[in-house]
Amino acid sequence: MFFEETSNGLIGAQSIDFNRKLITMVQISSGKVIIPMWIPNSSGTGVDSFTGDRVTVENKSGLLIYDQKTTDMSNEPIVTIVFRTVIFVNGSATKTWNDGRIQ
Repeated sequence: MFFEETSNGLIGAQSIDFNRKLITMVQISSGKVIIPMWIPNSSGTGVDSFTGDRVTVENKSGLLIYDQKTTDMSNEPIVTIVFRTVIFVNGSATKTWNDGRIQ
């Protein structure tokens, strides 16, 4: 799951169920992953697909890796990888594992 620690932070996951507070992860395959990006909607009741441009705040974004497909966020990730910055153009960004640091 991708995270951005800001008040209107991006969330990267297969799906997000705000009512049940469940997040479904995207599976890493052959060391790669493509993660759909979401942004909280203006009413704060759900998320909208993120397709914009954005540069994340320094050291405030990264990946949470879980050993399960779905989490209610009370579960601890098995590893957290933080990126210095992530640059999104038209909702897409590319990073390598080496760009991050394990926290």
